Amino acid sequence: MYKIKSTLFLIVVLIALFIPNTASARNNDVPFYNGDPSTLLDTSTLQIKGKLLRPGKGYTPPSGGDAYYTADFHYPAMYNGSFNFSNNFENLVQNADYSEPYVNLANDGFLGTGNPIGNRMVTEIQRMNSTIIHDKYNGNGDFVLDNLQEHNVKNLGTGKSYGLFYWIRDIAYLSGGYAGAGLNKGVSPYQIWVVRTSNPDITKFNASNGAKSAPVNFNVEGFEYVSKNKGYTDNDPNSDTYNPYRDSAGERNRVHWFLEIYQNDSLVDKNDGYIRSQQQINNSKYSEKEAGKFGGSGTNSPIRWQPKSCGRFTAKLKVVDGVQRESEVKTTNFTIDGNCSTEVPVDPSDNMCKDDFKYKMDFSVDRIEGETAEKGTNISTPVKVSRANFKEERDKYRGELKEKINSLQSEINSLRDDRDSASSNLRSCRLEQTCYVDAKGEQHCYPKDCSWWEERLDSILLRLQKVEEKLKCETNKLKRLETLEAQYNSTEPNVILSFDGDRVGTQNVTLKEGESKTISFDWTLKRSGQIEAEINPLPRKYDNSKDVEKTNFKNNKLDTPIYTSNHQTSLCPQPGEKASIHAVVRTINDKGTKDKLYEYLTGEIINLSRKTLRSGYGFSYEVKTTYSNEDPKSSATGPKNTDSFFPTMTKHLQYPKVDDGYKVQMEKTENSVSESVWSLPMTYVEKFSGNVFDKDYKNHPDYNPKEIILNGGRKWYTSFDQKDGKYTFNIKSYNAGVNKLNLCLTGEVMIEGSFIGDKKGEDDFIRRSVNPSNPFPDKVGWNWQGKETMLTSLNNWWTNWKYPNPKDIPPGYHKESYKISPEIYKSIKAYNKSHGLDVDLNSEFFSKFNLK
Repeated sequence: MYKIKSTLFLIVVLIALFIPNTASARNNDVPFYNGDPSTLLDTSTLQIKGKLLRPGKGYTPPSGGDAYYTADFHYPAMYNGSFNFSNNFENLVQNADYSEPYVNLANDGFLGTGNPIGNRMVTEIQRMNSTIIHDKYNGNGDFVLDNLQEHNVKNLGTGKSYGLFYWIRDIAYLSGGYAGAGLNKGVSPYQIWVVRTSNPDITKFNASNGAKSAPVNFNVEGFEYVSKNKGYTDNDPNSDTYNPYRDSAGERNRVHWFLEIYQNDSLVDKNDGYIRSQQQINNSKYSEKEAGKFGGSGTNSPIRWQPKSCGRFTAKLKVVDGVQRESEVKTTNFTIDGNCSTEVPVDPSDNMCKDDFKYKMDFSVDRIEGETAEKGTNISTPVKVSRANFKEERDKYRGELKEKINSLQSEINSLRDDRDSASSNLRSCRLEQTCYVDAKGEQHCYPKDCSWWEERLDSILLRLQKVEEKLKCETNKLKRLETLEAQYNSTEPNVILSFDGDRVGTQNVTLKEGESKTISFDWTLKRSGQIEAEINPLPRKYDNSKDVEKTNFKNNKLDTPIYTSNHQTSLCPQPGEKASIHAVVRTINDKGTKDKLYEYLTGEIINLSRKTLRSGYGFSYEVKTTYSNEDPKSSATGPKNTDSFFPTMTKHLQYPKVDDGYKVQMEKTENSVSESVWSLPMTYVEKFSGNVFDKDYKNHPDYNPKEIILNGGRKWYTSFDQKDGKYTFNIKSYNAGVNKLNLCLTGEVMIEGSFIGDKKGEDDFIRRSVNPSNPFPDKVGWNWQGKETMLTSLNNWWTNWKYPNPKDIPPGYHKESYKISPEIYKSIKAYNKSHGLDVDLNSEFFSKFNLK
């Protein structure tokens, strides 16, 4: 039982979908006239005199009769081709189409007002659609509905609207047929009928082969079947109706032809025009009494085409009648030969709207920088990208379009004036008649020949149509330009960064036209290599297409080398010479111009206190390092430390020995942005022992608190037993700049002579009082080792000497006594300086200086 109910419900629903819902239609809203003026109706557009009313069976007017009321709704009888008033069964297809209900609106002539009796059959607009127009009336649904006039039916007294309605005559007229009232009751009780006519036919279409120099004349024959002088009788001077469709469907003896020429399946040309028809029955469609024949052949052909090249061609033809119904497409083939040596490539753009504008776009990588960094460092690589600006070109193109549009609009306005004038003259011509009186005195009239005005109107309309098509084309170009500008106002291309071919980063960048941005890629530099940035890579987000022209792909990529810190050390120069080294800190590729930025490190020994010294003496010097960097983005600085390396070291100093010698860390004593001065550390010397200590001398195990400590300055002291000759030392500065650059310098002093025992007698003595009984209270110094007896042997003499004070020595106590004047003292000093320690105190010595 459930299944039966479900099936029944489904059937009911399906039936409801295919039957118009008259219960909710506006047809039911129109009240029947009951004799009360409140049921009178009004509409100003149905072209009928008097007040309107809807006849109903509840009221019979004084005049009575069946003409007043036949039914609540009227359903038209349907005819194909034509209606025969003498034989209503001829061409009858359907006695009554019950899917097409119409409301009868009569005028008050039925009420005896004196107005000519008339009526109008209307139906609500809600139930009419393109499919119904095509299936029921054989019309072009879109064309009919676009032009069909709406009639607002209202209450005459209150103005209340009952809805919008279509008139059956308008529907039939715009569909190519016609409608009327008055039927044999044996056909239908509803009194209304509709005639449907056929789409146009092309019955002949061919062309002959020919030479390129001559036009191709197509042989064309065909028929159109649009009703003429039915419904709206434009040619009847006595007609009491105005044709609101005169411009859209008034030229009913005309077809619009469309020709397309193909070669190798490609459209190479197209054209169109108008042909007027002459009334003639098509024997294959004898019922079409409204038929009109069109066409021609040879030089009288209305359709011609001038070839521009040779070869095999295919022509396709269709025609459209006065109510925009299309024929089937007819095809014919033909060959063009003759003098083909001067072939001109066929460009169909002359007769076609061709919008070949492309929105230009160009992305580029403008700059990439490779910053030198330590291996394994996380770095940030800047990449500058941009989008070119083509607005100036587009503005020029936009201006050209607007200029064309304005010119075409002016031409259209002029052609419309010409059209209206030609149309007016054609209407006047059609209303005129040529009359004559025959021999019997009877007058005969026939329509005037208006073919000249028809051709004139058709020519103007064709020109107007083509100009309107051009205007539409140019307007669409402008709209498309604006659409593309809005679409590509902002773009988001991809940018990738690769290192030695391997991708290390991907980013999207938003770019407007003319905009440039610098984006950074964060990644880890593992070795020196090549980096490359590419914008809009394959598969490209923005590529050449029907809308976009990517002007240049060569500037999508840019590469540059990138280096890891090299930790290089300069060559060690000759003693006293400067040392220098440089290295790359940043590589730059700016739009193909490649550059490298460097850092420089130079160094030199300055302020060397002496170039020659005796052993046991110290010398001082400073090292000046100069660091510069061409990279304004770099924050790198000069050397982090500087060390000196000496071949020997006095035994109380505590500096480590390495492969290069005794390593002494120098101290930065001056510093500026680019320059630093490095000095030796402070030294401290015991006054009497000559022992040399560093600043931590108090913690040295050999430090004697009883000794006097002297400030030895920022010097390096040689050993007392340092041999004569070159004393060479090296200096190294470390970790400068991005590349951790190192400098090597060479210094040299000459050792000549010694502190004591100098061959030239230039020993340096320190005067010190000693007690011969204990001359070395602490320990024996290095210079007295093995010579202690020279002092201890004097102990007996010192302790037993009865004249401790030399002033107490009596005269004559010594064997010989001499008095030395200051002048003689100077002479003896000079002698000792030239003879050293080898002085023979013989008589010659005394006589030399006149000692007495």
